[in-house]
Amino acid sequence: MSELISNKQQYKPWWMRIIQSTSFFCFRYWWFVWLLFLLFILLFSLKCCHNNATDICRDKYNFIEKLKTIDSLLYNCCDCELAEKAVDCPSRELVLQVCNSNMAMDDNFDVFLNGQLIGQLDLAVNDNVGSIFIASMNSGLVITEPDFTCPISKMKVYRFNPKIVHFGENILEMRNTRNNGNNNEGSIDIRNYLRQGVKLVAPCKVTDLAYNMNSGSDYTVTFNYTRCCE
Repeated sequence: MSELISNKQQYKPWWMRIIQSTSFFCFRYWWFVWLLFLLFILLFSLKCCHNNATDICRDKYNFIEKLKTIDSLLYNCCDCELAEKAVDCPSRELVLQVCNSNMAMDDNFDVFLNGQLIGQLDLAVNDNVGSIFIASMNSGLVITEPDFTCPISKMKVYRFNPKIVHFGENILEMRNTRNNGNNNEGSIDIRNYLRQGVKLVAPCKVTDLAYNMNSGSDYTVTFNYTRCCE
């Protein structure tokens, strides 16, 4: 019987005997194969880093720098998750009022938020007039509990897409469209209103700002929006 097995082994093709021998060696000396693999990786890395001009090395260094940047941002971020959730204000609408609060005639303006036109200001009278800008496309919303410097009855109402509002820094621009020759000074109030049906109630303050510039000038101001209320 042993002779038959021996004869069968002798008739195996050479390539099959090589595969069997290699498999047996790798199975028995797996630690040696693993060591060779690690050595190959090490030699490849040393060869790459020896020549910093290669694309592979440049990509490696760029990747490491990006990792360091991400790590630094995460390390220095305090309550990041809280801040991200805080700006998401369910059932609330952001509202801005720009008003000629000193009741002395100002210029006329186009108003932009983060580069997008959201409405106009006609301030060419000696009165505390201005405009309200509601971050909602719902035309039925009405402010029933005003919390602004100027009376809401003298405001022109505009509505804009709330997606224009950024988390963090926002840029509000007043671009002059008519010089009325009396310089400019007024208030910019930003509130967050609770939506109850079509009513906007229970305002909370985001920030209070002001504008002050010469006749014919534009004006730019920034405000941070990272939580529903200040």
